[in-house]
Amino acid sequence: MTTNVGQAVGTIILMTAISSISAQPRPPVRLPGNFSDLLNSRELAFIELVKNSTYFDLGKVSKVDSLRILNRVAPLAQRTIGILLNLTEQIGDLTPQDLHAIPVDLFRILSNSAVNFLANNLTTAQKNALCQQVAGGKANPEGLRVVQRVAGACRDALLTGGGRPQRGEARGTLLGLIDQPNWGANPDNLLIALTVAPGGLTRDDIRNINASVLADLIRQGNLSAVNLPNPSLGRALQEKLLSGFGPPNTWDSNTLQLLAPMLHLFNVGQLGTINATWAGAARSYIQQQLPNVQDPARKAALRRLLLRSLPGNNASAWTPNEVKSLVGPLRNAPKVIRQLDDATLQDPQVVDEIGRGSYSRGQAGNWMKRLLRIPNSNFSSPENYSSDTLRTLKNAIPGLGRRNIRVLPASAVQGAWDSINTVTFGNPEESRDIYKKGGFGNPSSFNGSTLERLGSFVVALRAKELNDIPHTAITGKLFKNVKLNRAQGKTIIKKILANNNGNLGPEIRDLGVQIQFVSLRQIKNISIQDLGLDNETITLVIVPSRPQAMAIIEIFLLHFGDPSSTNTNYTSSLITSLGTTAALGFTEGIISALSTDSSLTTILAALAEYEHTMTLGQTKSIVAKLKEKFNFTDSSSASTFSITDALNVGKFLKHLSDAELLNINETVRLIVIQQIGNSSMVSRKQSEIRRLFLFALRHVDINGTVTDRRNAISISSNDLLAVGNLLEGISKEEIGRLASDALQDFGDVLAKLPLEPVRHKEFLYRAYHHFTDLFSNSERLTTVGCALQWLNSTDLQSINADTIATVCPDIIDSCVEKDKNLRKRDKNGLSYEVTLSERYQERTARDKLYQKCGDAISVSSAKRRKRAAAASLTCDQIKSLGDGATGLTTTTLDGMVEVEFEDCLGTIGGLAWNSSQLSTLANKAKTHIGAVNTWNESVLLQIGSVVGGLTTSEIGQLNITSNDIMANLGGHKVFSTSQLTAIFSQWLTTTKGGSIGSVTSSDLVSLGEIGCGMTSGQIASLPADSYGGAVTDIGSLTTCESVQLQAFAEKAKGVYGSDVTTWSLSTIPAVGNMIGGLPKSDLAKLSSSQIAVISPSSVEQIPPMSFAGFTSSQISYFNENQANAVTSQQQTSLGTDQLNNLLGAGATNKVISDTTPPGGSGSAQMKLSFSLLCIVVVSSILVKST
Repeated sequence: MTTNVGQAVGTIILMTAISSISAQPRPPVRLPGNFSDLLNSRELAFIELVKNSTYFDLGKVSKVDSLRILNRVAPLAQRTIGILLNLTEQIGDLTPQDLHAIPVDLFRILSNSAVNFLANNLTTAQKNALCQQVAGGKANPEGLRVVQRVAGACRDALLTGGGRPQRGEARGTLLGLIDQPNWGANPDNLLIALTVAPGGLTRDDIRNINASVLADLIRQGNLSAVNLPNPSLGRALQEKLLSGFGPPNTWDSNTLQLLAPMLHLFNVGQLGTINATWAGAARSYIQQQLPNVQDPARKAALRRLLLRSLPGNNASAWTPNEVKSLVGPLRNAPKVIRQLDDATLQDPQVVDEIGRGSYSRGQAGNWMKRLLRIPNSNFSSPENYSSDTLRTLKNAIPGLGRRNIRVLPASAVQGAWDSINTVTFGNPEESRDIYKKGGFGNPSSFNGSTLERLGSFVVALRAKELNDIPHTAITGKLFKNVKLNRAQGKTIIKKILANNNGNLGPEIRDLGVQIQFVSLRQIKNISIQDLGLDNETITLVIVPSRPQAMAIIEIFLLHFGDPSSTNTNYTSSLITSLGTTAALGFTEGIISALSTDSSLTTILAALAEYEHTMTLGQTKSIVAKLKEKFNFTDSSSASTFSITDALNVGKFLKHLSDAELLNINETVRLIVIQQIGNSSMVSRKQSEIRRLFLFALRHVDINGTVTDRRNAISISSNDLLAVGNLLEGISKEEIGRLASDALQDFGDVLAKLPLEPVRHKEFLYRAYHHFTDLFSNSERLTTVGCALQWLNSTDLQSINADTIATVCPDIIDSCVEKDKNLRKRDKNGLSYEVTLSERYQERTARDKLYQKCGDAISVSSAKRRKRAAAASLTCDQIKSLGDGATGLTTTTLDGMVEVEFEDCLGTIGGLAWNSSQLSTLANKAKTHIGAVNTWNESVLLQIGSVVGGLTTSEIGQLNITSNDIMANLGGHKVFSTSQLTAIFSQWLTTTKGGSIGSVTSSDLVSLGEIGCGMTSGQIASLPADSYGGAVTDIGSLTTCESVQLQAFAEKAKGVYGSDVTTWSLSTIPAVGNMIGGLPKSDLAKLSSSQIAVISPSSVEQIPPMSFAGFTSSQISYFNENQANAVTSQQQTSLGTDQLNNLLGAGATNKVISDTTPPGGSGSAQMKLSFSLLCIVVVSSILVKST
């Protein structure tokens, strides 16, 4: 320990502190003696020194370890080297900052004697510095464990540390705690485990918690909220809370106050037994926690508890304090709101709570319309509002509606600006009404401070106004989280480029979601320094598209090299610094080249966080890599797969077979099942999800005993705790065996799953069997959600209008979520799993449910107005219905009065109506607004989809004068081919004088789907530079016909080269759906790696005759999502060998099973996905009853 060589080598670990302190590269320093030799001789010298040292355990030192250490020695400062050369005497001179910067994963190679030396010589402050590294979760689990040993329990440092470790890092953080005898009875250990690293706990760990110690921590106020990563852990902790505090029906107000942050751990049935009187005393505590409850069923149960806690059923008798505590739960209850006493409602504390609320879809309107009706109050006349009134109303201001917003005094808006500039509006034109009253003057005089003050109102600026702002005023940070349209976004990027001499520079790090407006060409011009990836302390927080991410990774590879067993650059911290970019941009080839050394699972853990963004090919490549390391086919090798490994990479093991999963140790296997349940299933076939669901039911944890519950008479809530997203694999028969508690806890999840009608109906029948109060209990209706669409007309109409009106927004949200989940599967080539006829059946049932909601809300509103004659459709009702408004009849829509129609134009224009509804709405617009040639920019920016109800002749009269208008229209997919052509032609004539050669890349991006309105001749005449700057956006178009695909593909060849074999892997997904325009001869040249990055939705867009150009060998490269995306028409075009290889890749034979009418024209339009084709069929067949 005291030899010069030993001391020198021992200091290497500590010396790495300084290399991490500065983000800027330092010039080389002159290192004394043996350090220079060490650097020159690289790893061989290091390993030789280790052999002669007692500081390191040679068995833990690899070439990778040595290179990693050596690579971080070079930047050391001379001063620090001098201090460290005499470790024993000078260790006290190392500051906590020095030690805090040590990359902790290097501690894993320290010997026991070195650990003891550090433990005995480091000061408390120095140990805390190391502990904070643990709290930040920055290390390999073995390294974390050593730090725990060096620094002790680390209690204070862990509880004050900035970061919170996840997955395997969390497990590593806990290793020094949970392996101690009776760890769960030690308050310090318990506090650290539950607050710092709960993600590292297992159910067995929680079972070892002493319930009395846990209860004492809570009673003393030392422990409040606990965020556990899955329901299974939550159930285990709930059992401890029940043991420590007794059942919920015995809790008094004090207990409720203490447990309020943990009420989400209890199931709906338990929450329903809480005494309402005691809940009333703890109401404010419960209300405070509502926003933190993620599970809709539990949130609904808590809202019901809060409502039960109020005295009596007469809302007019409620006190201001009682109403204040219920502003959130009441926002969807207009019937209750209108009963409130005027004096109570305008009480300052109530109004203040209304103003601080969080609202969506017209919910603010329920409060504001009631405040407006209070005679002679501060709220009855918007034209007289003061700045104080606006400050108080704040988030509820959108509830005023556009007609009232327009009359607000400019002086009041300006006086309240700094308080209201974070308010968001569903209709950007309402935001613009406020902005114009703000007194900001001409955008050409704006500076950075002005834009900061604008806050959320920057969306109110037109693209041409953004273009007038000096480029020096615009930075990425100001817009990183703002939702801009295509025209606005491209303008912002143009300004940032102008601000950096034509390059993005470091600004790219601050773009956030706005990176989507950066062209692929601009991405490819950035450097590794621009990204900040030369410094592992920076994490990219951008949200790139897949082609953009792949382009960034190409730059990354040029700097760091390809992954290999000898490339030490690939560390978990480096991959973590890439953020979602790594998950989107790592190709299967990159993943396959990763080293299988001890760092593999920690590196893959960085990808696991974004597993839901990865393709099937990527996740399968990861599993193949894990199989190399652990050989899951062999029980002995698989047994080395640890709890830490499971927490790190368990999500990817969804690709293992049952036999391979069974080879994993049972304790670890249970965690793997939970992790698989937390993984994304959108790219997995139903048969695979079904297999994994049954595997989970085979491993149900009942009081510490693994039990097979596949054939249980009744499936309980506990049986489903670990299944997570695997619930989609439940069968009709199993739904019929669900117990009441399972329906209470998982019903709202089942309602949103993309189940076909047979299973979705069975869920409704089971709920009807268990919930005898289904039709009279609004919370039960919320739980059953979208499945209510399967009620017969008699039962649906028997539901009380007031009862269902309050929860219709939640029910509609359930349907919207179900459709969204189905679309995700469709995009992954799985649309065949729900047939056209089943989709049509659901659409018909859905319209019936939406109509019921529309009628119920109208009846409820008519009661409020106390005049049945006034029951015409209002804007508030449409906002409240959201997508559900598309179920309204044309008669109901036609009954809207002028002021309501105009007030709601932005909301109406944002919905996807059917053809008959569009015609009705377009006629109303012409009646109430005027002839189409009089519609101004404000109207066209709101009317959106309603343009689909105009004739091509009328479209030719529209004043399409800006890219903002095109960005709005291009976001809708309701237009026919002739309408797309008419819209593009009118824009080209109005803004470009008919010159296709003057169309820029910003123009093309702004067009959206209107880009499919160009003729093939116009596409051929587009400037190559313009296409090159918009390639990714054009590649995402879905409504182009085959002749347009061919023209765009030819354009791509002009930009990227006529030889498609030279196209980079990022180019292929950028060209996107236009790949379908390549001739057969070009498709036949694509390599396996190029084919691997073609998305299933792009595969689906390839015309059948062109698709036949893929060779048999190429088709064998398809993954199962790509193979299943192949349509019946495409399959028909294949030869026998090609079809056999396609089926071998996992495709279903649609030539036999699909009854979709043949295409004929060979256009992409005729090869629509099942979901899109369903919309077309429904739109043309289904005419609403009037």
